[in-house]
Amino acid sequence: DTQEPYSDPEAPVRKTSKGPLRGYTVQAAVDVDTGIVVAADVTTEANDRLALGRMVEQIIEVTGAIPSEVLADRGYDTYEGHAQLEAQGIAGFIPPQTHEAGFWQEADGQVVCPMGHPALPYSARKERGRLIEVHQVRACPSCVLKASCCPRSRGRTLTVPAGVSPLPRIHAIWLNSTPAGDEARRDRLGSVESVFGYLKWNCGSGRLTMRGKGKT
Repeated sequence: DTQEPYSDPEAPVRKTSKGPLRGYTVQAAVDVDTGIVVAADVTTEANDRLALGRMVEQIIEVTGAIPSEVLADRGYDTYEGHAQLEAQGIAGFIPPQTHEAGFWQEADGQVVCPMGHPALPYSARKERGRLIEVHQVRACPSCVLKASCCPRSRGRTLTVPAGVSPLPRIHAIWLNSTPAGDEARRDRLGSVESVFGYLKWNCGSGRLTMRGKGKT
């Protein structure tokens, strides 16, 4: 690539729909009521999986207050992110990446299937450099809904990062299915996304103008 010498050597190369691209992952937080950008971050991570907690910390540092709600796109829908929000008493309105977690419910502090059978730790494996715990419903083989619920497996499974409770994400997915979730998504489209569009297209801020993570 003839442009490589002029790119940023600190920025990682990642796969995109348009092919390999060298760049950073940029985050920003916007106050819904005022449209003011209250926090921003530039990282070398390939996705938003761990970014939500850092952005909330920046929001609290800048504003001096813990937000009551956080609205974000589906890229922030992770078990880690929802656990951090719930620990701080923040309602997370984030569309689910998959509807897997929406299958599950909570009973007596446990994750259960719609029939009330608990999903218990079953095994663990490494996935993309992190340890993943697999929870399985042991009662599936004798359940009357087995043929329609999980016909090709021994039992329903739920995969969760090791050491992270799956309950906060399950709570959030059910919250997002309520009228409050619908209203939050409308608020985000009409306020937050319009700010990003203005910065990108009207201000020409779609690209970083300096090289090196420390200068971004």
